[in-house]
Amino acid sequence: LSRARHIDERLADQKCSGLAPRRVRNSELVEAFLQALHRRADAGEIVARSVARYRSALSHLLNFAGSTSNTKIYAQQVDRGFAQRFAAFLNALSTSGNGRSGADQRPIRSARFVLDAVRAAFEWARDPERGRLLPQDFRNPFMKCLRPRTVERDMLAPPDITPSMAADFLKACD
Repeated sequence: LSRARHIDERLADQKCSGLAPRRVRNSELVEAFLQALHRRADAGEIVARSVARYRSALSHLLNFAGSTSNTKIYAQQVDRGFAQRFAAFLNALSTSGNGRSGADQRPIRSARFVLDAVRAAFEWARDPERGRLLPQDFRNPFMKCLRPRTVERDMLAPPDITPSMAADFLKACD
């Protein structure tokens, strides 16, 4: 009853219930977001290369969401656990540097950009002025930083290179 009153208040004030119209698959969310980016590129707000970069980054989300353990998860059901599993998936992902199948594999370098692209897609989908695919009260689990924290150096610790070490080094140079 309380939830119904809250929805009625939103309808009266904002002419919108705040609820998403239907369940949205992650692939539908990504496609709608990319279409919006294409429109922005056509309008000159962003460069066309940005759309290609976002498409490439969001393909990792689609690959992860298409895996057997995640196929039943809709965009509204994405939570912090999903975001953490996705970040772990990115950290374990290796790719070739030049895209060739026979090239050496290395860890993905753009995991931070991929997470930022996914965050942007979910924020766009939640925004009632833009995507309006997710409920207004949806909490974007990608808003919090999922990158490893950097350990700050102890400012009171002894320096790595002492003045005597630097002097010895300069004496040894030609």
